[in-house]
Amino acid sequence: MWCISDVLKLSEKEHPSEKLAETLVLTVSAMTNRFRRQPGNSKHKIVSDVQSSLESGISACTSEECKQKYLRAFKNLALEDTIPTLLKYAINGTKKTSVAAMKAIRALPVAMWNDTVKKAAERIYFQVGRRCVLPWECSPFT
Repeated sequence: MWCISDVLKLSEKEHPSEKLAETLVLTVSAMTNRFRRQPGNSKHKIVSDVQSSLESGISACTSEECKQKYLRAFKNLALEDTIPTLLKYAINGTKKTSVAAMKAIRALPVAMWNDTVKKAAERIYFQVGRRCVLPWECSPFT
C-alpha cells in the first residue's frame, strides 16, 4: 500500500519525459486495481485517492493525448465508480477519445454495465443523434 501512495505522489508531479509520466499514471492505476481485488481492500482510502487523482488529472488535460492517457489509466483501474467519467468522454469526446473511453468501459465486468451504460453504448455504436453530411460519415464501421 505504501508503494502505491509513493507512485501516486510521483505520478502527480511534472516530468520532463511524457513517457515517464504516462508510465507512472498507468502503473499506479494497475497497482491499485490489483490491491483493491485483495480481500478487505476494496474500500481502502488509497483506492479513492487514486480515483480522485485520475479524475482531477483528466479534467486538467487540454490535449486529446493527455485525455487518452488518463482513459487508459481508468481502464487499468477498472473501478465501477469511474463509469460516469468514462461515459462523459465516450459520448462527448473526439473520435479517438471516445474509442479510448469505450475500451475502458468494455474492460469492466459485465455486471457493472447498468442500463445507463447499455443505452450509452447503443447510442454510441449506432450513432444515434449524430448528424452526417455524407453517408459514409455515419457508418459504425469507419
